Amino acid sequence: MFLARRLQKHGLSAEATVKSMVPRANGHRGSLLSRMYDYVLEVRPENAAVFEARLALDAAYLGAKPHVYDEVRVMYDPKSLEVMFDLAGDERFDTAAMNSRTARLQRNCRDVGDSQASTSLTQRLGGSDRRLRGLAVGFS
Repeated sequence: MFLARRLQKHGLSAEATVKSMVPRANGHRGSLLSRMYDYVLEVRPENAAVFEARLALDAAYLGAKPHVYDEVRVMYDPKSLEVMFDLAGDERFDTAAMNSRTARLQRNCRDVGDSQASTSLTQRLGGSDRRLRGLAVGFS
C-alpha cells in the first residue's frame, strides 16, 4: 500500500516484459474470487540499465491480469528497483478502458452497418429506376 503510493508519486515509468507468472499455492487470501500471483519482470527503463524485478499481485481469479510475455507499463523506484504494475488506461487490463474500447467498437460497427444499409438501399433503388426507365422507353 505504501509502496504503491510512493511509486505513484515519485516513481519512474518504464516498459516491462512478464517473464513468469506463478499463482501462489495458498494464495486465496480469504476469498475464492481472488488469488495472489508472483511475477518476474524484465524492466527496461529509458535512461538506465535493464533489470529484473519481482512483485506480487492480488488479482481476480478469472479477471484480466498480465500473463507471460505480455508487454506492460510499470512504475519503479530507481534506488531500490521496486516495481508495481501501471495498468491504468491499458485496454487489456483496465475495466474502464475496456468499456470505452467496447463502446467505440460498437459505434464503429453501427456506423459501418448504417453505411452499408444505406449504400445497399441506394443501389437497389438505382437499379429499379434504371429498369423502370427502360420499361418507359419501350412504351413511348
